[in-house]
Amino acid sequence: MAQRTDEQIVAGYLRDGKLRILPKKLSRQLLVLRWVVDRFALGTKYSEQEVNEILTALHPDYAMLRRALVDHRFMSRDAGIYWKEPI
Repeated sequence: MAQRTDEQIVAGYLRDGKLRILPKKLSRQLLVLRWVVDRFALGTKYSEQEVNEILTALHPDYAMLRRALVDHRFMSRDAGIYWKEPI
């Protein structure tokens, strides 16, 4: 059986371009978070409200996604300002 590509794995967690669930398995979770963080531009500063709006378009639990992005160092924050980290 052929190995699935990263894109195929991420697609399994999406429906109509939105995230259904965040995978429990860390390796898959990181693939999905990489897909999520692609909605942010490198070098751009975002307010928490802007981050929430972008994430809400992907999944209703924007706070969980925001936390995961920061916890796994896809994004950083300081005083309510967020930015994408280079991967």
